[in-house]
Formats: sequence, structure tokens, C-alpha cells
Amino acid sequence: MSGPVFLLSSERSGSNLIRVMMDSHPKLCAPHSPHLVKVFVPLLPNYGPLTNTPALAQLAKDMVHVVDIQLRGWPHLPTPEQVVEFCDEPSFPGLVRSLYGLAAKHDNKSRLFIKDNGNMQHAPDLVVLFPDAHFVYLVRDARDMALSWKKSPGHPGSVKDAAKMWSAEQAYALHFLSMEQDPARITVVHYEDLIADAEPQLRRICAAIGEQFDDSMLEFHKGKEAKTSADAAIGWKNLTKPVMTSNQGKFLKELSVREQKAIERIAGRQMLQLGYTPNHVTELGAQQTGTLRKLSNAARAAVPQLLRGPAGIKELKKRAKRLAGMREIMVRAGRNNPQWHRAGQGNDKDA
Repeated sequence: MSGPVFLLSSERSGSNLIRVMMDSHPKLCAPHSPHLVKVFVPLLPNYGPLTNTPALAQLAKDMVHVVDIQLRGWPHLPTPEQVVEFCDEPSFPGLVRSLYGLAAKHDNKSRLFIKDNGNMQHAPDLVVLFPDAHFVYLVRDARDMALSWKKSPGHPGSVKDAAKMWSAEQAYALHFLSMEQDPARITVVHYEDLIADAEPQLRRICAAIGEQFDDSMLEFHKGKEAKTSADAAIGWKNLTKPVMTSNQGKFLKELSVREQKAIERIAGRQMLQLGYTPNHVTELGAQQTGTLRKLSNAARAAVPQLLRGPAGIKELKKRAKRLAGMREIMVRAGRNNPQWHRAGQGNDKDA
């Protein structure tokens, strides 16, 4: 079995749409996400060495339980003993391959497509755990994502809450893109491009992961996976419909200007980096990292330095020059990277 494909995507950004599309491929198994990465990667140290048979068995038992309590059923729910038996190595990746692999075997498929809400913040961990993995990074305009969040009965909170989550998760993903030594392992797809014309985007993904495109991916809405997912939660009801090609830019009419401004203030930096132009907020500055907080607090050190006389003034000037240079670089470098914009598009407005 070739290496798994992990989806990096925020909620309400088309993650289930692309999952069902990929599951419609005759070789790809993309079951509903049990969020194993998000749940278990932080807990792994608590299990101890998984070469210890009882520890491996306990982790397998817990993973099967988490799969069992999700919103919708797993294609084939094995016993913990079956997961351990089918495992190719005594490790968390081995158990993941076993659990998903048994589902793939049940459907006569040979490749895993793994959607998990924790994949974005744990992408660096996944590179280590799954050295042969490929990643698909699906991103949607923060304002339409927040509107979808607002409409969804399963997502409590305001558009500000949605924007905060989107901003944080894109920051994780963009950091991962910047650090990954092999960019060919990551395929960036914009939701707006996917729904406007799905076939070229799906062909691009298939080419990147080494699989042949199949026309059945465009008929995803007629498949069993689409129906069972749509029946499981009201937020997924559109999976049984063809691609909604006009499902973008709705925030312009359905969100107030006040809501749009709030989203852009929170997520504007990542929006610019990904090619989405804020309409109302232009003074975004740099991200509030620890270094910038230090810059804003630098004035507190001025008085003690001045009291030291000429030596203190000389040091203060050096510190001011250093911090000013750091700030200039951070503001400039934080603007955008056209490489991650939508195909053939860029920002038409300098923020």
C-alpha cells in the first residue's frame, strides 16, 4: 500500500466534500474522520513504549472506541485484537495503518486518504510518523468559512470564534509549508477553485499522489459514502448534491460589514498570505509574536538605560536599531506569498 494522504483543512472549508470525492476513487479509502491524530498524538507518551504488548493493546482498544463513538459508522469496525493482529509494527502509525487498512480492505481499496481536524497543528508530527505521506492542503476564504460556521447548528459561537480558529489553523499550515523540505509532498487546493471546476483540481491531486484520475470522483454525490455522511449530520446534507459551483462570495450579502471587518481583523494576515484580499481592513501590521510584544514593551527599558549616562544611551541606540530592523523584516515578510494563492490570481490590493 502506498503512503497515506493526509488532508489539512479547517472545518466548514469543504473538507467533507473533498473527502467524499476522494473516496469515490476506486483505489482510495476516505472514511469519516474519527480524529485519531488530534486525540492520540498528544497522549502517546502516557501509554509508554508500544513495543510493550499490553500498552499497544490498550492504545488499540482506545482507538477503536473513539472510532465507534463518532457521528457516523466506520466502513468496517474491527475489534482491538484484529487491529493489533493486522498491525505492521508496534507503533501509533502501525495502528493507524491497520485501522484504516482494514476499512480499505473491506472496500477492496488500496490507498488511505485521512481527514482529521487535528492534522493541521500536528502536520510536523505526521511527517515524522509517516515519512511516506503526502498532504493536501484545502483552504477556503475565511469570511465564507465563518458564514458557513454561523449557519451550522453544530458549530456554536460567533463569526469571531470561527475566524480565530481559521487564523490559528492557517498559521499552523503555512508554517508547515514553509518548513517542509520537499514541497512536492504538499498540494495546495483552494475551495473556490474546487467548486468552480472540480476536474482539473482533482486531476492535479491525483497526479501529485501518483494515482490516475477517475471520472467516478465527479459522481461522488451518487455514492454510498455521500449518502451515509449526509444522513449522519445536518451540516453534511449537501454531499448528496452535485458541486455547488456558486457557493462562494456569499459573505458579501449575508454577513454585515461589521462582521466582515471583525473577521478581517482577526484573520487578515493569513488571508493575504493565501491570496484572499480583505475588503475593509488594510492596516494589518505584523503578527503579534513574542518578538513584537517585546518591541512594544521596549520603551520600558529606556528610562533605566538613560540613567546610566552615555554608555546607556549608546546601548539604547543599538537596541532601538536592532528592534527596528527586526520589525521591518517581520512586517514585510508577513504580507503574502503568491505561491499559495489561487491559480492565476493574486492580490489586487496592497494592504
